[in-house]
Amino acid sequence: MEAAQGAQERLWVDDGALRAQAVRLDPGAAVDGATEPPAALVVLGGDGTIEAGGQRTPLSAGDRFALPAGGAYRLQAGQAPLEAVVLAVTTMAGRSLPGARLAGRHLAGADLAGADLTGADLAGADLEDAILAGADLGRARLPGVHAPGVDLSGASLAKADLSGADLRGAILAGADLSDANLSRADLRDADLTGAALDGADLTHADLREADCSGASLAAAIRDHTRIEGAVLDGTGLDED
Repeated sequence: MEAAQGAQERLWVDDGALRAQAVRLDPGAAVDGATEPPAALVVLGGDGTIEAGGQRTPLSAGDRFALPAGGAYRLQAGQAPLEAVVLAVTTMAGRSLPGARLAGRHLAGADLAGADLTGADLAGADLEDAILAGADLGRARLPGVHAPGVDLSGASLAKADLSGADLRGAILAGADLSDANLSRADLRDADLTGAALDGADLTHADLREADCSGASLAAAIRDHTRIEGAVLDGTGLDED
């Protein structure tokens, strides 16, 4: 954030994984900021507005506002002093988080490479462009996750629930998806090269234009699965 008249800022925490910065604005004062990595703004008191992505949103105590990675924003107090904190998870790579409760969390762009998330609850979470390469998500709950562009290369997702997940353009090369629930998942344009899909449920899943080269697609449950335009070399399947 750029310091401005009527603005006070204080760094609460910066331990290499979490950064928390408090800000207090006098009535009418404003401050400009940018986020890298993604962050969340939590309003502790007062009222005001935040302008981000060309839109202005009113804020009051208790409100939370998701700040995408690399996004510029302008925070302005209203008639009362505005007190808020900006929380950013800088990295969770390699962390041991089995059974973590992360349902509905904003984790777009987060670095979770190699993390242990076995049995974690990530239902409905925002994982767009997140890095989960080599992560262990065995038996994790990820139904309805918004995860286009997510990097799950080499990840373990055995028996994970990914039903209804948005995985467009996801990188799943070499991932273990054996016995995973991928019913109704959107995997268009995804990279599934060499993925283990033995026993995976692909009922009503959409794999159009996906690269499935070398994946064990023939061993998956494929009831009403769409594969038009998918690369099927080495899968044991014909396009028709």
